[in-house]
Formats: sequence, structure tokens, C-alpha cells
Amino acid sequence: MGRRFNDTAYVLLLGGIGMKKEKLLLFCCLFYLLLLTGCESHEITDVVYKEVRQESDIEYEKYIAHAGGSIEGVSYTNCKEAINSSYNKGYRFIELDFISTADGNFILLHGWKDGSVKKLFNEKSKIYSLEEFKDFKMINGWTQLSLFDLIEWLRVKKDVFIVTDAKDDNIRLLKLIKEKYGDVQHQ
Repeated sequence: MGRRFNDTAYVLLLGGIGMKKEKLLLFCCLFYLLLLTGCESHEITDVVYKEVRQESDIEYEKYIAHAGGSIEGVSYTNCKEAINSSYNKGYRFIELDFISTADGNFILLHGWKDGSVKKLFNEKSKIYSLEEFKDFKMINGWTQLSLFDLIEWLRVKKDVFIVTDAKDDNIRLLKLIKEKYGDVQHQ
């Protein structure tokens, strides 16, 4: 068990890549049924996940660091220091938020107009270009990330899997990763 569930992690429900759709649907239905009946997450792991895990081609992971994981009590940063902290804590599944810039590039940010820009950079909420975003000074001296920055990080951390939360144009993001960064597309 080792790690404890906290505000920076979500229970991994999908059972890994390579699982058949029927098993996934069955697992999700059982999970929601167990939730409705008041079953706790450790019971779900013990009862349901054992069978699903046998067909997974990814090592069992119980938690996902959300938005990179919180750092110094701040959540939704999607910053380099947060993903490094999550990695050092043992997380190997990290969910990150992707959004397009004004010039069509992808960066890691929860949203342009949801208060994230003001909260993390003390800048006006609007859609900026990649260059403008990279010029911002992030709070606490943290480092904001573009898609390219994340790709470079993944090339070093080969045992990490990213759960993408594309805030806009998910298909374009995934195609870009496949076509331009094929060496990390399975991460």
C-alpha cells in the first residue's frame, strides 16, 4: 500500500493500458456500484482490481498526481517543481492540463480565464502567446512548462505516464505528440 490518498492524488480506476473494453466497462460499473453502496477505496482495490491487474501491461499504480500534484500547498500548478516532487514521492501516473496559446502551441495550464493566470503569474487573464507565457515569472520561483518542456522531462523520466487533460483541441494535441514526439507517445 505505502502511499496514502490525499488532495494531490486520485484513485486510478482504469486498470492500465491494454485492458479490453468489456473488462473496463465491467470494472467501471462495479466501481460505481461499490461507491453507491458505501464501499471504501481500499475495498475496491482488494475486491475488483486484482482480476483487472492480471491483464494490464502496466505495473499497478493506485494513485495519480492531479495537475502535476500540489506543491507547497498550492494545487493546479502544472509546473516543473510539482511534477518533480510527485515523481520523487513515487508517483508514476501524473495528470496534467494542456491548453493552446494564442499562436497555437500547447502549454501546461489549467485555464486562461479561470483565475490560473492571475493566481500563478499575477498577470491579467487572457490568452497569451507561447513567448509571452514563457516570459512570465511564476509564483515562488517555480517553472511553467510548454509541451516541449514536458517532452524533454519525459525523455529523462521514462517510467512516467501522463494523463492528458486537454482543455481545448484534444485531437490536435494527441496528433502532435504522435507525429512530432513519437518517442514518448506511449508515456
